[in-house]
This record gives sequence, C-alpha cells and structure tokens, in this order.
Amino acid sequence: MAFNRYLNGQMDDLNPISIINQLHSNSTWTINQTYPNGREWIITLTIPDWVFKFSATVTDKEQGKQDIASQALSVMRQRYIDFVSKSTKQIQDDHCRQFQLPSKPFANKLGNSVVEKYTSLFNLKDSDVIAAIVVTDSSSSSQQSNKSIDIVCMASGTKHVKRESLMTARDGRALVVDCHAEILVKRAFRRYLYQQIKCVKNNNTITDQTIIIEKQLNNENRYRLKSTIGVHLFISKAPCGDASVFNQSTKLLDDHPEKKSRALLRAKIEAGMAAIPTKNIQGRFAIMSCSDKIAVWSVCGIQFNKTSNYSFVWIKDIPVEEIDPHTGLIRHTGQPSCLSKQSLYVEYCSVINNITDRQMSYELYKKQSLDYCSAKTQCIKTLENNNFGPWIHLDDQLDQV
Repeated sequence: MAFNRYLNGQMDDLNPISIINQLHSNSTWTINQTYPNGREWIITLTIPDWVFKFSATVTDKEQGKQDIASQALSVMRQRYIDFVSKSTKQIQDDHCRQFQLPSKPFANKLGNSVVEKYTSLFNLKDSDVIAAIVVTDSSSSSQQSNKSIDIVCMASGTKHVKRESLMTARDGRALVVDCHAEILVKRAFRRYLYQQIKCVKNNNTITDQTIIIEKQLNNENRYRLKSTIGVHLFISKAPCGDASVFNQSTKLLDDHPEKKSRALLRAKIEAGMAAIPTKNIQGRFAIMSCSDKIAVWSVCGIQFNKTSNYSFVWIKDIPVEEIDPHTGLIRHTGQPSCLSKQSLYVEYCSVINNITDRQMSYELYKKQSLDYCSAKTQCIKTLENNNFGPWIHLDDQLDQV
C-alpha cells in the first residue's frame, strides 16, 4: 500500500507534490489569479479519495503548491493516527491512570482559559496550534478545580527555519530556528522566570503578576518554585512525533503490520511534511520532533545552570512578537526575537550580574553545566539503546534542544 510506504519514510526523498501524485493519482490542482495581471493566485488541491479540498491565496505559485501539499499530507497522517489510536485506547487509558492525569473539570477550565486569552489577542484559525504555560496557586483552595489560573506566556506556530536562512545568517543564535508553538512557549517561560528572579533578587514587585518563586533556605543564590505553585504546559493539538501517540507498550503488544514504524524518535524535515523516523534522515537538515524534545525536558528541565547560582509569542508584560518562520527573525523589523538563544543568553547573564560571561559563546557556556549535559547525554543514550532510533545532533550553531 502506497500510504504505508509514505508512513515508513520510503518516500522521504520526494517533495510533497510528488508524494501526493503517487498516493492519489486522481488528485487535481486548479490555479486562478485573484484579479487580471495580479501577483496573487488562488490554488486549490482536490483529493476525491479523502474528500479533501485545500485552498490558499499565494504570491509564489510553486511554493504555494508545496505548502498546500504538505498541509494535505499532515492531515492525512493525523487521520491515520486518529484511526490507529482507537485500537490502542485501552493501553493509553491505563497509561493515563498510571500517571494520574488531572481531572477533566480542571483540564477543561485550563484549556478554556487559554483559548479565551488567545482569541482576545489573535484571530483563532482551525489550523492554529496553541501552546501555553499556565501557573496555578493552591494556597487559596484545596480543590484542584478551584485553583487560581494565571496564563504567563503563550505561543502559536507550526514551522521552522530553512537551511538557507541559517547558512546566510551572521549569527545563527540570533534566529529562532524551531517555531513550533511548544518550543516557543518553553523559551518564553524561561524569560518569564528570569523576570521573576530579578524581582525577587531586587525586592521589586511586578504589576498584576504573582511572584511564583522564592529563595531557597540556607542558599540565597538559588531559587525555587513556591510549594503552592504548579506549572502546566497546555498544547491545543498533539505535539508532532510518536511520543504523543504511542508508547513502548503499544509497539510491543499490538500486531499491526506497521508496528515497526511506531514509537520511534522522529524529526521535522525542511520539506514541511509530518515528522519522519530519524533513521531515515540521511544527512538532511532536520530538527527533532516536539514530543521527543518534551521527553528530554522532563529529564533535563527547561533551564540549564552553569553554577549553583541560578510564530506569535505573548509573555506577560512583554509586547506581542510575530516571528517569521522562514527567517527566524521578527517579521517586518528583521530584528532578533526576545526568544532567540542570543537574547536569552544576554538576559540570563543580566540575571546573574555576570557581564564577563557575555563574551563567552552560548554553547561553551551551556557545556559548562555538567549536570545538565550529563542528564541530557544519558537520556538520549537510553532512548537510542532501547531502539527508538538515533537522536539528530546538529552542529553547535543549529542545536535547538
């Protein structure tokens, strides 16, 4: 079956349009100008077998067709995943009970709060993927569903920078390479924590913002979350990659003919298709999938520490940023985002009042965090040794984990 060949990565050397043609030879394209002699076209892809029709207004016909084909492939893969997930529902239910996931009333309250906040800032589209960090405080209530909810940062995005932008950039650290919502919001939360540390350190207050950290006892140079504070990652759609769909038990127990391609490390590739198994990357520019990155965060945390001291983005008390996923810079101005590794590094140095370290490269500084590097290395080694596939190691300038 051709679709299984696509899922297994056997068509990864083809562009999205070629894959669509192989999967559905009866698919049709129509291209119409928006007005005579205009520079915009309305492109529509119709796939009768799936009762799909994708349409977009573009200024570049070839790139527009590629983007629409990529969108169609992503939808088809998600439909397949949804179908397969039904057959493994019992295993997934057991997995949820094992980790005692939050009750539905609280989850619904959290999700509704995020969507309401997002729609107050942006026009919500069906294709939007929203991620948010939500802080809860249980000091005023013992019931989880009644905890106060504070949305401290939020992001939306589904793309990543192309290799050409990285190769022509003077400093790759000034770009935001991975513009998927989950990655953006994790960085935004790091910046939010830097603000918190500064305020506690300087005994300042933040307007309309709760202080969620405190100094550790017997060590004034270290900070921790207050005991009543909970931090939650909300994502409106399943993160890309197998870790959000399958687990190792699923792979071992089911007898589906495609089980060998399940529960694997996957990576996002430049063509914009769904994440593919890392074993099929073959030297191409790729970035690890969001669900795989989140797995590493759960082991290493979201902020490395050198010493014992310490595509829309919204952070409390910081203006909204719109990042161009093609360039990794702020749209319209072309300036580095406050979420670029360069900007975060400068902010981190200001938090610890260490001007000298700003002269050190980001990667060299990061590697001096021995605990972080050891945890990350061990985590990746464990994944690889258990046959999940190889972890994609980009060079120092492109590393986005």
